[in-house]
Amino acid sequence: MAAATMMVATFGACSSEDLTTNESPMTPEKQGKVVTLTATLGPKDGTTTRALTDPGDGTLNSAWAVNEEIWVQYDDEGHTSPTAKARVTSVNGSGEATITVDLVDPVSGQIDFNYPYDAVVLNKDIYYDQLGTLADVSANYDMCHGSGTLTVVGTEATLPTGVAMTRDVFIWKFTFTDGGSDITNKITSLSIDDGGGCPYTISPSGQSTIYVAMYGGMGSREYTITAATSSGIYTKTSGSVSLDNGKLYTSNGLALTAKGEVNLATKTEDYTASNGDVLTGTLDAAYKLIIPMDATVMLKNATIAYGGYDATAVECQGNATIVLADGTTNAISVPGAQDGGPGDSGSPYPGIRVGGSGTKLTFKGNTGTLEVIGGYIAAGIGCLNVGGANGMGESYSSWDGQCGVIQIDGGVISAYSGNKTSLGDGAETGIGSVCGGPSDLCEGIIINGGTINAKGGAAGIGSSGGANCSFITINGGNITTYGGGDGASPGIGAGTYGNCGTITITGGTINSYGGVSSAGIGSGQGGHCGNIAISGGTIKAVGDEPGIGSGAGGSCGNITITGGDITAVSSEGWNDSFIAAHNGTGPGIGAGMGSTCGAISISGGTIVANGGSACAGIGSAGGGSSSYTSLTISTGITSVTATRGLYGTANEPIGHADGDTTSPNPVFSGVTKQGASTDDTWIYQ
Repeated sequence: MAAATMMVATFGACSSEDLTTNESPMTPEKQGKVVTLTATLGPKDGTTTRALTDPGDGTLNSAWAVNEEIWVQYDDEGHTSPTAKARVTSVNGSGEATITVDLVDPVSGQIDFNYPYDAVVLNKDIYYDQLGTLADVSANYDMCHGSGTLTVVGTEATLPTGVAMTRDVFIWKFTFTDGGSDITNKITSLSIDDGGGCPYTISPSGQSTIYVAMYGGMGSREYTITAATSSGIYTKTSGSVSLDNGKLYTSNGLALTAKGEVNLATKTEDYTASNGDVLTGTLDAAYKLIIPMDATVMLKNATIAYGGYDATAVECQGNATIVLADGTTNAISVPGAQDGGPGDSGSPYPGIRVGGSGTKLTFKGNTGTLEVIGGYIAAGIGCLNVGGANGMGESYSSWDGQCGVIQIDGGVISAYSGNKTSLGDGAETGIGSVCGGPSDLCEGIIINGGTINAKGGAAGIGSSGGANCSFITINGGNITTYGGGDGASPGIGAGTYGNCGTITITGGTINSYGGVSSAGIGSGQGGHCGNIAISGGTIKAVGDEPGIGSGAGGSCGNITITGGDITAVSSEGWNDSFIAAHNGTGPGIGAGMGSTCGAISISGGTIVANGGSACAGIGSAGGGSSSYTSLTISTGITSVTATRGLYGTANEPIGHADGDTTSPNPVFSGVTKQGASTDDTWIYQ
């Protein structure tokens, strides 16, 4: 495919409100000829390697590279419009690429090519997932497409040649000032609204230049830019301009205007914030704060303490970003457990109600703090308890129990269900979904950074009793979480008889404590979670059942550990003094009493796992009816130290415990049992 060059345009350089374009089109990219096809669909893994580089002369150089991946759709004999992955096998001196692709039962007809491959199969959302780097744009959002005719004669198939790849986006390159100093590398959230009803939200992380991919060719529009730093929010609106696909537009030193503060103490009714508001002061307890769709607001020593039982304190109406100003203290609450309420049940409204299905609430900040307290039967941050609200005479549909994704990128955040003074005062989650039924759903929780403290009578982070959380991903941060006191829920995961999808941990410092009959990380009593995948981080997981795995009577998918420094303990109670005795009733890692888990695989990291009474350190619980499908300790680990629990002696430190006749023996591959091992403790390296 021929190399392409995007040409420069300039937007609003400091004093100018106009945008002028250099109307040079891009050079079309072409598809090289393929002469070999097979009847096997190729694998769908791997990453793209295409380089979109910025030489700094007002152009972007776009050249194909070997092993590039392209999404292909074609016709087959069954008329099912299957898809496949094509790979670039060579690039000639003119920049033309030859690709190969495996097609299954193809027939003659149209064949479509889309790049980048990951943008299609990973559902990368150009409106919400961009990071503002050139590498991210190149890999995920520099989208182009083309089509041609596939010719099939007998057993011979030929791909078309000379297919022009048309770009579907333009790229905007920015640096920003506050009217004087450069603030580009201080921006943590950037929003660009083209008036089309769906602003682009970008999450930069300290880079000196920000790149954004956007859809063009939509006629003349005004563009409103909103940028948030840890100290303020800045905006600018352009004049009416037309931006076209296939071009690079450059705005160097674009001057933004700081937004003024809004004193909540002056409000005499529910306050609907505007995009870019910097909120300070105390809102009267009779009123709530409403954050409209796609708005970014900053909390700067703000207090919203709603005093009634019939509403949340902060209501997000859609996608929203909350920025915590550095060095400030902020608080949001509704009546907690100690305040009673109708029937002494407390409020069913969360402190912060996240937007509905398909939306995302993002928190950003550095040293700013936020404390959020939900009602006794409500989350601190999350979904509405529809059942509780119905019980108070409110009328809601089942969809009102669903909320979007909760993402924390930074800040110091404490979230509680109910009163914060005593663990377990609230009945629901600190962060996530609340009980009610299968329609109650938090669509996901992502933690990339910050300091988080989450406590609930149900899970600290995840789903409450009978409710659902689609996934939990932790990539960083300093996290402490508790699943409620006498409640049968984990610190992180699926609450009692609730459900949680995949739990993925790649980094961070995590201390997670589960309640009665529950895991520290995984599922609560009777709860179900998907696969648990840990590849990094410093983790201490303490559960009354397993430290990591499935709680009593529940289940989890595969437990895969490929890295990290992990301590997993079955311990009765949350006090760390219990860890040495590990008197719980589950393994350190694996399946709790009466529960099941999938394959347990440990191939990396430093692991310490202590089992509870009559339980393995890694494997199953004593008493029978507990099992796993396989258990493998293999090459790549730094060390695995597993200690069986007190009392039962038939169980081993790694494997099936007393009464478990279902689980297979563990497999040790490329690792060696160390001399320090005893009958109670096995050490492998």
